[in-house]
Amino acid sequence: FAAAILNAGKASKPLDRFTMKDIAKIKSPMKLQVCVSLSCQHCCQLVIHAQRIAWENPSVTAHMIDANLYPELVKRLRLERVPLTVVNEKKQFPGGKTMAELTGVLSKYHD
Repeated sequence: FAAAILNAGKASKPLDRFTMKDIAKIKSPMKLQVCVSLSCQHCCQLVIHAQRIAWENPSVTAHMIDANLYPELVKRLRLERVPLTVVNEKKQFPGGKTMAELTGVLSKYHD
């Protein structure tokens, strides 16, 4: 939540030009769902990255989902570990990612 406020107030750390280029490559609408557990040490950073991408690119939305609250979603996604990033309710990217890794994967993603 604090990171979202920093982004909205333009007080967050500036992104490098390569990351900004990858974010700009996302042209079609993209819905990111980051499935997390509140006890996971990698989940928080991935949520921050996804929210930042959504802040920088209006074609992207980002949602955090506490997997412990949605057992039917866990079953449907066959979720075995968190974090898990789901793109447009189709493609899944498991595990934590740096900002560069996440933007690189998303900039190349096509339905």
